[in-house]
Amino acid sequence: MNKRLRPALSALTLAFLLGLTALTASGITSAMAYAAETVSEEAAPSDTAADSAPSRVMWVVLFVWLGIGAYLFKIDRSIARLERKIDER
Repeated sequence: MNKRLRPALSALTLAFLLGLTALTASGITSAMAYAAETVSEEAAPSDTAADSAPSRVMWVVLFVWLGIGAYLFKIDRSIARLERKIDER
């Protein structure tokens, strides 16, 4: 792997894992709060549109990060291929 691209790729992976951890922790907290509200209220109507909006945003952000990671991987492969060609000459 390219020496310049390795730190960027590891930083991207770390940011993804930290974001995933934060989303999971906030998801658990909101799920516990929702469960407490549901138990305290007998017939609470649920707003499915409001519940699904954060998950849609999470999926969009996830796909953007995966796209950036795939693009960096592609660039790394092409740079490595060019470096091998230069070394052969």
